[in-house]
Amino acid sequence: MILWTLSLERSPITLPASGLPIFITQARKSCEPEKWDPRTRETADHSLPYIFARALVDGPIRMSSFEDEAVRDPALRPIMAKIKVIPDDAIEAMLPEKTLLRAVATTHDGTRHTCEIVNPLGHPDNPMQDRDIEEKFTALAEPVLGAQRSRAAWERWRDVTRSADLARLLELLDLPDLSRFSGTGTPSKEVS
Repeated sequence: MILWTLSLERSPITLPASGLPIFITQARKSCEPEKWDPRTRETADHSLPYIFARALVDGPIRMSSFEDEAVRDPALRPIMAKIKVIPDDAIEAMLPEKTLLRAVATTHDGTRHTCEIVNPLGHPDNPMQDRDIEEKFTALAEPVLGAQRSRAAWERWRDVTRSADLARLLELLDLPDLSRFSGTGTPSKEVS
């Protein structure tokens, strides 16, 4: 899903007034009424309209995509309103053997663009490679740990089976004050 929206974001396609229909597995679960106007990171990270709109505006989805200011961005609501999520029973019937993501965009001149992704990256039949895992780890860890600590943590954790001292590895992930990530201005109680 995100791979396609990133390529759309870089293309000359503009979102038409008629909307962007998205045919996707489990669409019903990610398009409940609260998902069209998310107010928390917990709702936004399970909202197809939010994820698509945010990726169209910003490109790659990052931790910052779920900060309060981004989630509550009023400029995103008109874009989200142009997105239509249409459950497709034929696509859902393929689960779990196959995951199919389909997005269709119709430009203002009526040209239709369709993209289908079968078994996206991370699916058992399309596993992430070491480079993919490193990129994801870096994107998630660097905003919290900083570039130097993130790099050190990756270098040690990527070969965890050879480490004789797990306590040292855990120290590399010892987190600083996370209050800026809790969305409340106070330290998150979920982090210990």
